[in-house]
Amino acid sequence: MVNSAAEATEFYTGLLGITSSKMPSPIDYTMLNVGGEDLAGVLQITDDMGAVPPHWMVYYGVDDGRCGNQSRVPRWLRGGSVEV
Repeated sequence: MVNSAAEATEFYTGLLGITSSKMPSPIDYTMLNVGGEDLAGVLQITDDMGAVPPHWMVYYGVDDGRCGNQSRVPRWLRGGSVEV
């Protein structure tokens, strides 16, 4: 989440030599693409969000959320939630 999505997109695509594409959505969301795969996103902070500082949010993807093998999950990450 950033104060200027256009500036952040320009910065990261230029710095990393990657591409970007707008996600079809009612919100202004830009995907950052590496090798044709969407790997990050840029979201504009809007006034209706309140006093939100610019920040990164991390999402983890797994093939099977029902694996139940907690030994492979870092201790600090256990207890997360599943969003579908």
